[in-house]
Amino acid sequence: MEVKKRFQVFWEMFKRNKLATSGGLIVLILFLIALLAPFITSHNPLYIDLKLKLLPPSVDHWFGTDDLGRDVFARMIFG
Repeated sequence: MEVKKRFQVFWEMFKRNKLATSGGLIVLILFLIALLAPFITSHNPLYIDLKLKLLPPSVDHWFGTDDLGRDVFARMIFG
């Protein structure tokens, strides 16, 4: 019973602290993005295509491509 009461006290303090709540929300969003990474991007972050190297941002590659032709957005999401 003591553990439940401690958690309730912690939760009430956490909810009142706006900075902690905002930080917790950001961490939750980043966790969900990492968990859903295969569904967010259609590119393989490890696929090398030298014909596509150093492309600027476009509709197909939102953040462009790196020096090996890998999609930067996919690498960022999976990273």
